[in-house]
Amino acid sequence: MLGAKTVSAFESIVETRYASLFSELSYSLHNRYFLTGSFRRDGSSRFGINARYGNFYAFSGAWQVSDEAFLKGSNVLTNLKLRLSHGITGNSNPVADYAAYGLYSFVSTPASQYLGQLGAIPSQIPNADLQWERQQTTNLGVDLSLWKRLNVTLELYDKRNFNLLQSVPLPTTSGFSSIARNIGSISNKGIELSLNSRNTTGKLRWETDFNIAFNRNQILALTNNNADIYRNSYVGTILRVGEAVGSYYMPKYAGVDPQTGNPLWEILQKDGNGSVTGVTATSTIGLATLQVLGSPQPKWTGGLTNTLTYGNLV
Repeated sequence: MLGAKTVSAFESIVETRYASLFSELSYSLHNRYFLTGSFRRDGSSRFGINARYGNFYAFSGAWQVSDEAFLKGSNVLTNLKLRLSHGITGNSNPVADYAAYGLYSFVSTPASQYLGQLGAIPSQIPNADLQWERQQTTNLGVDLSLWKRLNVTLELYDKRNFNLLQSVPLPTTSGFSSIARNIGSISNKGIELSLNSRNTTGKLRWETDFNIAFNRNQILALTNNNADIYRNSYVGTILRVGEAVGSYYMPKYAGVDPQTGNPLWEILQKDGNGSVTGVTATSTIGLATLQVLGSPQPKWTGGLTNTLTYGNLV
């Protein structure tokens, strides 16, 4: 039709597949002692052809101490339960659906055409060994209630992630921006405490919920002989053994030059062993020493909620 406009259309289709085999066994004795164990084998098309399947397990035990004869009927300690668990789970979420595959992009720019025809160029490096990220968790928990008014839950945990899934930047000379890899392991250790109190009962009810958590995050190991992995430059982040994930890596501000008013930045003087022997300053930020200056990981988190209910009104 004369004067008709060209209409462009496209469609995107993403397909992934998972296959799982799961088993679980539970046992209880006298409704006071509990044991649970599980095993599963999972496979995902997200991973390389050499490592699509992973085996994972978990077991846990609990003791309902308040149901023992020496505590049963207590008006003070109305509930006491001890819990212990350990297990390994798999994680595939950090990577894209086709992260392990070599991909091509179709381009129509003149430089990428062949004899005037649409061209295709490699856009992603394959990784046939890309595998499941594994999280090993050990948890010790205590649940207790006092006077049927105060409920306390305390959790101690040690979480370790192995075969971390990350998109790793590549040198520009490779022709690619990044590649999906398993880059190392990290640790998260911490304590979580939560309290719930029923302050008043009856028609006017007042409840308070409080929680606080402390966590320490640390990189345990990295591939390539524990070499640092940098992200961006002067205001970037770094993955380094012994530091928290996403630690800030940048020049350190050293004040203002009293003669010129220009900002100053630290230069660390180091000996042959890499030990710092002195500190000088420069007004040229490109000459400053990049340093780890904290991390986005909070030292603690917490919350406090008060709920007032009158009849059926909250």
